[in-house]
Amino acid sequence: DDTRAEGPVAAAPRALDCYGWLELADATTAAITAPLVIGRRPEVLPGFESLVVDHAEVSRSHAQIEVVDSLVMITDLGSRNGTWISEPAPGAADGGDRRMGDPVRLEPGEPHVLVNGCVVLLGASDATLGFRSA
Repeated sequence: DDTRAEGPVAAAPRALDCYGWLELADATTAAITAPLVIGRRPEVLPGFESLVVDHAEVSRSHAQIEVVDSLVMITDLGSRNGTWISEPAPGAADGGDRRMGDPVRLEPGEPHVLVNGCVVLLGASDATLGFRSA
């Protein structure tokens, strides 16, 4: 006897697009699947997720990450101690060299593209996020 359920079949859940990963100083990772607000106690905007970094040098809502045209962008939200980016030195990605360039402070409100292997420094501290592209 062949019995079948009648009616619509539920579609399998669609996997979230992942645009990259942030690695925190304690080696935990967070996938970038939605816009993020990063901070000590981030005020979450509609459509955003939050990433808590509990460190005295990190502002409550320190920075945000969004994906624009497949580029992962970070913007300092006017944090007290700033957001700094250190990118791999030119040619460092070729051949496994891990040298990093000097950190550059982001201007508040100005989006900056995150490149594979860069390090985000939140304030003048050891609160860092490593970025790996998907």
